[in-house]
Amino acid sequence: MSAEHDQLIKAQEIHLVDEKGQTRMVLSTAKGFPSFQLLDPSGNINLDLKLDEQGFPAIVLNNPNQQYASTKLEVDAKGTHLKFDHANGASNYLFLNNEGTSGLVMLDRDSERRFNILVDENGELTMTKDQ
Repeated sequence: MSAEHDQLIKAQEIHLVDEKGQTRMVLSTAKGFPSFQLLDPSGNINLDLKLDEQGFPAIVLNNPNQQYASTKLEVDAKGTHLKFDHANGASNYLFLNNEGTSGLVMLDRDSERRFNILVDENGELTMTKDQ
């Protein structure tokens, strides 16, 4: 076997464990798409870097305290999004869609839109505030 192949490891999933045997890092293609996860000592995924079935990337940053906000950065068929979600249901997101419209949307804990700022591909600004 050549030296080049001596350093090659092939697997669908690799788990790196801490000194207690707890999985802390997972590198996987077992579900049909690549992912890299970092887990806390309780096994909760606090960072998830992945590609979906169509090859679109996403990074999810989960707060170790699940009562607080978490963040997701993703590219999908519609464009690019940066989303902040709180456990109480409130969220907001920034986006730039494939047509060139960008925006900021804020939702309350009932997922009702409360504030929107949009700039379309021609530079037209639209701002709405809901009570």
